[in-house]
Order: sequence, then C-alpha cells, then structure tokens
Amino acid sequence: MEGLVLVLIKKVALKAKSYVVTEFIEGLVETYPGLQYLDGFPEVKVVLRADVSSAAYDKVAIISGGGSGHEPAHAGYVGEGMLTAAICGDVFASPPVDSILAGIRAVTGSMGCLLIVKVFLFVM
Repeated sequence: MEGLVLVLIKKVALKAKSYVVTEFIEGLVETYPGLQYLDGFPEVKVVLRADVSSAAYDKVAIISGGGSGHEPAHAGYVGEGMLTAAICGDVFASPPVDSILAGIRAVTGSMGCLLIVKVFLFVM
C-alpha cells in the first residue's frame, strides 16, 4: 500500500509541476496591470512591461530569466526601473531558446538590450 501511495504522490507532483509556472505568470499579470505576457503564452513564458514595445522603446532593455521555483525570482522584478522582461523556464529548468529570442525581440529597441545571465554552480 505504501508503494502505491508514493507512486500516486509522484504522479500528482509531476502534473502540478507542469502548471505551476503558467499559473504564477497568469496570477502576476492579473494582479499587476503594468505587466503582460508575450503572445505564444503558455509555451512562450515571457513576462514584460505593458508599456514597452520594441518599435518605440528608446532605452536599453534589461532582460533576465531562468528556471522557475524561486518566485518571485525573475518575473517578480519586471517593472519600471527594474527588468524590462523576464523569460521563465519550467521549475528548475532553463527557458527554451525560442522563448529567449522572443523575449529579446519583444522589448529590444534601437538602444539594444542587456541580458543578465546567471550561472549556478553546485560544488560537492
């Protein structure tokens, strides 16, 4: 019986893991009208400022992102005077290249963009 319970718990946890990032982004955008998500959501998990478009943005766009699971990391820091966009990966997974490129193209104007890339090292 214990083995069956563990298998069920693992199945529920894995199913919930696939929705947690999407639900977090939806809740964030609903709560803060100054944010929006990029077309292609939920496959493309990019949160950006609602007042920024690449055609008219005349400042350096600041973009960061990475794996989700440490919220409000990344998407929670999008706003005026902070990040222009955040590219979200799944829980503890890097965002896909297509999402990164879509995020860059969505907010980068004539002044370019600064990508903040973090590297996590685990030393044992």
